[in-house]
Amino acid sequence: MDQCWTWLPHAILGASFANTGYLEKALYHIDKVLEYKPNDPESLTNKQAVLNAIEMKKQQEQQKENRANGNGNNHFQMTHGTLHIFKLPAV
Repeated sequence: MDQCWTWLPHAILGASFANTGYLEKALYHIDKVLEYKPNDPESLTNKQAVLNAIEMKKQQEQQKENRANGNGNNHFQMTHGTLHIFKLPAV
């Protein structure tokens, strides 16, 4: 039952934050899970998904800024959404 007050709350918060678009907060909580379960495959996969989403978000923001400054592609469409690929670690 240690998981109830160690890594499990962080796993739930990480998934919740990621699924609502708060990627930096999600990453913080996923890292907390990995402190307790460093080789957990679900948490490692979730972390990579969040890192990829953060990078994509940065690229989209840069493209949006370029477009606003007249340096971008007029055909670029901003895409955004939530991540729904999370699996909680096994209890």
